Amino acid sequence: MPLEAVEKYLADYDADGDGLLCQSELFVCLEAVLRIRAEGQCGASKAGESRSVAAAMTEEWALRSDGLAAGAGALQRMLHSVESRYASLSSSEAVHSHGSKRKLEDSENEAEAVFDAEAKEQTLQAEAVAWSAPSSRASIPMATDSEVPTLDLSAIGTSPEAVAAALRSACVDGGFFFI
Repeated sequence: MPLEAVEKYLADYDADGDGLLCQSELFVCLEAVLRIRAEGQCGASKAGESRSVAAAMTEEWALRSDGLAAGAGALQRMLHSVESRYASLSSSEAVHSHGSKRKLEDSENEAEAVFDAEAKEQTLQAEAVAWSAPSSRASIPMATDSEVPTLDLSAIGTSPEAVAAALRSACVDGGFFFI
């Protein structure tokens, strides 16, 4: 989903106008996006599922973010995740509802409808990677003053190569490595 669309959702559902969605605003936003998608795909019959998927995603966000509000970047990742979850839920229901008919079809069509556990695992791992950034100040490691490398530029000189070499060695000493 493009960032412009995400920013529009953020503006539409941000009741207090602070540029962030609190948990309740986030739930309403996710549910509305999924409800619109459900009604567009299969009518109002599947709109109830959007509520449970939105509730699950909101609960996950609340646990991962320690209750912090969501900005545009987090909302974009959540909308992508929630849409893929909803799509997989809808497709798995289609497989279950047509299961008896599929048994009568030829094996080539049946092989395409089989659940792919490896693809699902890759999707879940990609979601986990996307959510793994530290979400609260307490979980971000902070360096002490003695751990922060400093450079004395007056001793190094004005040569760009010397400054770059000193900066690189200070970063390596501080634990930042370059590829």
